[in-house]
Amino acid sequence: MIPESHLDSFESEAFAHLLTVMPDGTPRVTPVWVDHEDAEYVLLTSSHG
Repeated sequence: MIPESHLDSFESEAFAHLLTVMPDGTPRVTPVWVDHEDAEYVLLTSSHG
């Protein structure tokens, strides 16, 4: 669950930085758009809309 105190972060167009680690150990940071569904799930997408 997304805490109610943080839901306002998702009410407007917002993006986050998603960090993954590549097989060779190097980090990869990708900006992604974020949204939410029913205050339960964080939705990520790499395209606006």
